[in-house]
Amino acid sequence: MWTLTWKGLLAAKARFVMTALAVIIGTGFVAGALTFGDTLEQGFEELFISIVGTADAVVRAQDPQDTRADDPFDTAVPTFPPGVVDRLVALDEVAVAEGEVEGVAILIGDDGEPTGQFGPPTIGYSAYVNQELDPAELRTGRWPETADELAIDAGTASTQGWGVGDRVALVLDGPVERPEVVGTFGLGELDNLAGASVVVLDRATALARLGTDGEFTAAYAVAAAGVDEAQLIAAIETELGEGFTVQTAAEVVAEQQEAFGPFIEVFSIALLVFAVIALLVGSFLIFNTFTIVLAGRLRELALLRAVGASRGQLFGSVLGEAALVGAVGGALGAAFGLLVARGLQAILGTIGIELPGDLVVLPRTIGAAIAVGVVITVLAAIVPARRAVSIPPVAALTEVAVAAPAGRGIVRTLLGAVLLTGGVAALATTLLTDAGAVTLGVGAVALFLGVAALSALIVRPLARLLGGPSAALGISGELARANATRNPRRTAATASALMIGLALVSFVSIFAASLQGSVRDTIEGSFLSDAIVQSGTLAGVPDPALDAVAAVDDVEVVAAAAAGQVELGDRTVTVGVMDLTELRAVLDLDITDGALDGLATGGIALTESIADDLDVVAGDEVVATMPDGEAILPVAAVFDGGGIDVGAFLDTRTWGGHGGSASTVFNAYVLFDAEADASRVFEAVEEALVAYPQVRVLDQAGFADAIASQLDQFVGVVLALLALSVLVALLGIVNTLALSVVERTREIGLLRAVGMTRPQVRRMVRTEAISVALIGAALGLLLGVPLGAVFVRIEQFNITELVLPWAQIAIGVVLAAVAGLLAGVLPARRAADLDVLEAL
Repeated sequence: MWTLTWKGLLAAKARFVMTALAVIIGTGFVAGALTFGDTLEQGFEELFISIVGTADAVVRAQDPQDTRADDPFDTAVPTFPPGVVDRLVALDEVAVAEGEVEGVAILIGDDGEPTGQFGPPTIGYSAYVNQELDPAELRTGRWPETADELAIDAGTASTQGWGVGDRVALVLDGPVERPEVVGTFGLGELDNLAGASVVVLDRATALARLGTDGEFTAAYAVAAAGVDEAQLIAAIETELGEGFTVQTAAEVVAEQQEAFGPFIEVFSIALLVFAVIALLVGSFLIFNTFTIVLAGRLRELALLRAVGASRGQLFGSVLGEAALVGAVGGALGAAFGLLVARGLQAILGTIGIELPGDLVVLPRTIGAAIAVGVVITVLAAIVPARRAVSIPPVAALTEVAVAAPAGRGIVRTLLGAVLLTGGVAALATTLLTDAGAVTLGVGAVALFLGVAALSALIVRPLARLLGGPSAALGISGELARANATRNPRRTAATASALMIGLALVSFVSIFAASLQGSVRDTIEGSFLSDAIVQSGTLAGVPDPALDAVAAVDDVEVVAAAAAGQVELGDRTVTVGVMDLTELRAVLDLDITDGALDGLATGGIALTESIADDLDVVAGDEVVATMPDGEAILPVAAVFDGGGIDVGAFLDTRTWGGHGGSASTVFNAYVLFDAEADASRVFEAVEEALVAYPQVRVLDQAGFADAIASQLDQFVGVVLALLALSVLVALLGIVNTLALSVVERTREIGLLRAVGMTRPQVRRMVRTEAISVALIGAALGLLLGVPLGAVFVRIEQFNITELVLPWAQIAIGVVLAAVAGLLAGVLPARRAADLDVLEAL
């Protein structure tokens, strides 16, 4: 039977090409996600190792107040005086020690914008005195020696077109200055630090100008001869006592890897989600392929039954073919995964992020791709295989049409009805109660499966409705509409593949449009400020820039907004940190319970969704993990939170009293005199900030546009990945029509014999392809629009506006029709080129 399986597969290999392509795309993303995740993990490990360099021990100061994990909004780094390094050097266990200063040094490109604007950070370091400890390697020139010199990473130098001898714009702790580039450097084979622009200053300048008040942020030590790491660490800890963290190089690398682990995990999971979608869509293609191929092999299977083969043997043979197709597709998918991972590497490269080493391909990745390919193909082939081997041999040999058992259709219909009802109930529950995204997700899966199960019943009326205009094409259009309905299950399976892709596209479009609408609504309704000063880097808006804005005539309020993180229950919540008086002046929060007055006495204001999760109201107390440990905070107020990107507000004094830092201001809200000419004052604010190119000033419309632009970029990436599932669905249309042409060879020959021309045949097949695509689009909209509308109503997302982007949705339908037309080109050409006599 295995020999027969192999020969049968080779005989029909052309028919399985599209099936293999679907498997390749799906498993390729599985392999690509795993490969890229492994590559990121190893790349960052090598990067962290190169940063530590040859040091055996790393010394850092501890913040005695901060008891939590790192707060991404807190850019302050604990420091220690230079005398600590002198104490390290004096130890017998230390061969050499070096202090390091790390801070923010902002390079300004020739276009006037910060080199790391709204992307990787810009970092300043001190030049090493002991070069044996320096992890960086000079590429050109030398290290800086005076305050008027600097070295920059080779990646930034190449991107900006700078070289040794050029003078570049640099912002440290004051206005823009223009030191001379005296050297460029890299880290091993890398030209930069994972995309960050890096500046090296001489030690004296770094201590004075990088915001550490003349202190070091870290120290590196090399063990003396005969001293092992444990002895070195023990000696340093004994010498320095409490207030310091002393770690081996390996411990520092492991700590950094742990910090980056969640980012890598989220990235890999996101890619795997799109891989699952592509595989799910591909399963419909596989199902149709085996259904059509096996329908054409009924006589062959009947003959095998007649000569003694059992149903089980034939069933196993068919599944063996599926397993072989899946294995080959999975193996090729593993190779395709390398291209996917390489493409993702290239995307990171376009934003300046380089990682050392080649792609990391583990045996687990190849095994996973092949296993997934085999499993998805075999599962999709089970129903067609059972249907084919259940037909009596006599009926198959005599080509007597045998209807599928009625019970199967009834069970399918009942199951579809139950799933559809359950899905609708889940949507209603999500809409009418505080059920979250999990309930909606379960409902969405039930809806997809229910509609797919019932789609055979929907296809005929839908095809008649959507195929109405095709009647204008004459007999070709009429036959195309009839062909789309002659085998409803096949058409439904083909259309369902496209349904999934377009449902998700419409869902994402509605979510993005509603989120953008909510942001604009919030800015217009809650933001009372006339201008927003925003930092383009992680350094925030410097105090001198805020002072310059405050000095502008007719500027009444400059409200500095910092941010931090606290833990409330099992949630990590971003808090806005502002002075209460300024908060009231520039933000009109929709208070639903309590009052903001309580912020002045150490209270916290929570969004409704967080208050509901914690089951608290104004006047209750919450336990919050603050920078200095747990604190009991009274709930002063509860506000709507729609469109606001923080979950809580604290007064600046409360945050500082619990060890929080509000020194990094990411946004400042500026309020003008109501009687002044707003456009004139805005221009004056812009003029006042000319000396601070690392910040920008926006009006409300510009602020909304900036946020919308960031959302558009995210949505663009998501839609590009979803386009792969649509591509797989289109391959399904191509494959189904191509196999259908083979199946209908005699019929097409008869049509040609009675006078149908080749152009009419081509038009018939192309119109059928368009009909199938439009059916898939209609089913997709039927699911995607309600899902998107309900999703944006989930309270935890704080989306206040439901926006249905009908123009985008209409464009999607038109593109689906065009894609269907293109998918029908090759099958149509093949049908038209059939020899009439041979077909008969």
